Amino acid sequence: MRRPNIFTLESLRANCLITDSGCWLWQGYLEGGYARARQAGKKVLLHRISFELTKGLIPDGLEIDHLCRNKSCLNPEHLEAVSHKENTLRGISFSAINSRKKSCINGHPLVGDNLIIDGAGHRRCKICTTITRRKALKKFRAKKR
Repeated sequence: MRRPNIFTLESLRANCLITDSGCWLWQGYLEGGYARARQAGKKVLLHRISFELTKGLIPDGLEIDHLCRNKSCLNPEHLEAVSHKENTLRGISFSAINSRKKSCINGHPLVGDNLIIDGAGHRRCKICTTITRRKALKKFRAKKR
């Protein structure tokens, strides 16, 4: 059973610094960069409260993404419910950066027939993979003689 909210959008906003970009930066307790407070003895993430106050319950299987990339922002206009995968790929992690690459390190396009998705889900350049395998096979055969 969900506990009722003790927060209002006005009470959240009153404890925020409003920036020129429209972010509502929480001036209270932060944990890992995220705005937190206690509600009925339990720590809650305030960006989730802000979202629910304005847009309704967060659908099952979704999480809240900060469109402004600022984890302490509570502006509901900067919050969107997305899948974990979408939230990760929008970020700045290695997987997010690599997923946005259009070409391999050697400049070959990572599209169509030149794109290999390996067993671990990594994207590989078919041209580079072929060249690497041929070199390895040539080296192996030379060593065998």
